[in-house]
Amino acid sequence: MCCEPPSIEVPEIVRAKALAATGGGSWLRDLPDRVADRCDRWDLTVAEPLSGGTAAWVARVVRSGDSAAVVKLPVPDAANGRTTRRLLEADGRGFVRVLENAENDLLMEHLPTSLDRSGLAPDEQLRILSELLPRVWLPGAEPVDKAAGLRELLLAAPAEPVVDRALEFADRRSSQFRPDQAVTLHGDAAPSNVLLGADGRAAFIDPESFSGDPAYDVGVTLRDWSPQLLAVDDPAGLLRSWCRDAARCTGQDPQAVWEWAYLERVTTGVYARSLGAVDLAEPFLETARRLLPT
Repeated sequence: MCCEPPSIEVPEIVRAKALAATGGGSWLRDLPDRVADRCDRWDLTVAEPLSGGTAAWVARVVRSGDSAAVVKLPVPDAANGRTTRRLLEADGRGFVRVLENAENDLLMEHLPTSLDRSGLAPDEQLRILSELLPRVWLPGAEPVDKAAGLRELLLAAPAEPVVDRALEFADRRSSQFRPDQAVTLHGDAAPSNVLLGADGRAAFIDPESFSGDPAYDVGVTLRDWSPQLLAVDDPAGLLRSWCRDAARCTGQDPQAVWEWAYLERVTTGVYARSLGAVDLAEPFLETARRLLPT
């Protein structure tokens, strides 16, 4: 099979991230030819583009023999090689299996359902994430003070109460960072980065794969849920209960999980707003405002 797609639609958030990256303009211009080349090389036909990603063009494809797979072509980033290595080393243990790899463009097994679109209740999604995370944590090397990097992003943002609170949490997470307790994390353990197979198997995709505080990974699982939190009278109480459950399941400190979750919520909103993705940013920031003590 050979695919020659007449056009490639790139989600706006992916386009914005590409334009902000070194070499991203060329990547966007060359993307149709790159897709056609990968299809020729791996004998694929594009079935449908997949939404939900923020830093790659992703599509479901059909291989020779009519089996389904997923192709992912990431926006240029120095971390792409690290992501590829982590997936290859895992060989399906907690992550999706890589079937083919060319210059960090990946052909991966197809698991049909994204956890965030599974229809499962938040408690069940968070249980799956909390059980999956310890399976992918590895001994850490070259630990990273993630909070220090997030603090730099916040310092460049317009001042407002949610930014002030996030800075407070960033300072505390940085001051309490223990490099000797760091593990190699997933790095972006959101429900959208977990796929479910028909047999119930759960597997991560898109690891950012750096060494840091394991409570950070747990906090990331709780950084969104904006519609659910905005719909209740006591969003802080609901989020606190989720933090306690996730912390207990993963062996982490619930206050650290709470602070990482808030910090990630605000920095995600700030970053999306800086890219011009206001509709994406606002639910994160509005929920963060609701979580502030009155």
